[in-house]
Amino acid sequence: MADDLQLPLHALRPIELQTLNEPGLIFPIDSSRPLMAFTFWNDVPTAIFLNGGNAFKFFPVKNDTRDVGIFLAAPEIVIDVNSAGRSETLGEQHGALLLQDGKAQIIARRIGDHWDDPVAVPLWQTVQTPNVVRAIGFYRWSIRFADGLQHQTIWQFEGHDGKK
Repeated sequence: MADDLQLPLHALRPIELQTLNEPGLIFPIDSSRPLMAFTFWNDVPTAIFLNGGNAFKFFPVKNDTRDVGIFLAAPEIVIDVNSAGRSETLGEQHGALLLQDGKAQIIARRIGDHWDDPVAVPLWQTVQTPNVVRAIGFYRWSIRFADGLQHQTIWQFEGHDGKK
C-alpha cells in the first residue's frame, strides 16, 4: 500500500471495528496495525489482515474489539485473467483469490490456529459463476477504488502459479 494513498473524503468514514455492519476495507489509524478487509462469514463479522506479519490471517470481530480506523465500503476487486489457475493448485496459497460458488474468496488462515490449513474466506463481491466449473483461482489480483472515471489501486497481491 502506498504511503501517499489519497481517496476522496466522501467515500470514507471513521469507524470502530466492532460497530461495522457492511463489508469493505479498514485503514487503522494506529500505524502498527495493517490494512484489513472486513466481511461477514456465515453471518459472523470477520476481519482479514492484508499485509504485515499477520498477512492473510483472519479473526472474528467481537464486541470488545476496539480498533479505530477509516472505512471504505466494498471497493472493487480486479483480477489479472492471465493469473487464472485451477482451484486445486491455487487454493493452498495464502492470499490467492478464488471465485467459488458465486463468491470472491481470499485464501487465509485463522489467527491463533496452530495449523497452517488454508481457508477460503468470502469477501464482499458476489459474482456469477457457471455450474460447469466449481472454482477458479487467481494469483494476481488487486483492490481498487473507482470514482467516476478515476481508478486507484489501494492494495495488490502477486503470488505464484502454484506449479512446482
